[in-house]
Amino acid sequence: MKNNVFSALMFASLLLTLATGCSKGGASVDTGIPASETFNYSDADGLLVAIKTVSTTENPYLPGYPITVEYGTAFVAFPSSPGSSSNLDAGVVKCQDSTLTKQSGNSYGFVPTSSFNITGLSFSGNSSWNVGGAGSINAFTHTWSPFPSTPTIYSDKETVSRSTGYTFNISSVSGADSLLFIIASGDKYAEKRTAGNATSVTFSSSDLSILGANNNGLLQVTPYKIQANTAKVPGKKLYFINMATVTDLVKIQ
Repeated sequence: MKNNVFSALMFASLLLTLATGCSKGGASVDTGIPASETFNYSDADGLLVAIKTVSTTENPYLPGYPITVEYGTAFVAFPSSPGSSSNLDAGVVKCQDSTLTKQSGNSYGFVPTSSFNITGLSFSGNSSWNVGGAGSINAFTHTWSPFPSTPTIYSDKETVSRSTGYTFNISSVSGADSLLFIIASGDKYAEKRTAGNATSVTFSSSDLSILGANNNGLLQVTPYKIQANTAKVPGKKLYFINMATVTDLVKIQ
């Protein structure tokens, strides 16, 4: 499927980093966060994605004891045909028993109903879906496996040098099919994908040459797990994806 759906997904995921307070010393991330063209399934008739974002901010009262915030969200789309940029109505769509908001173009996303909801959807276990159905999309429910574990970023979170490159180190992850590593500056980004058991990946100076200098660049690693399912909607292939995104700020020089 063309990446228009997942570009929107990743853009929304990265924007959540802003909403959950990922900052250092009161600084804010540039608003031109990249919409990474991350997933491309040319045979997808449906995409149901559950996202846990974990961001870290410095504690203004206890320096050296950062505050970690987890936020859960979801994104759903049923393209009118594989590769199409238009989507089908699927009726009422719920994730974790919360009704998702239908966007223009018939995609669905989680929108909090209260300003007091600072953690979004709860993904303490599996992701749970309930699609009401409409037209060629029949009603179905689906519960899928737990999320990959959430990694810790161990590499330098202070500075990324474009001239010498950067080795991105994380703790080991369980339950992931693959890992996506991103280093971003404004609306530019470099990305690498690895097997789910990797704990390190190196970005060369050439890889990072697309990035501009930025005091509020972005380090992000996303373990994700994928299930292709042809049983829920006859004649259609659905992709269920659980991802856990960890984000921190870094100075890019």
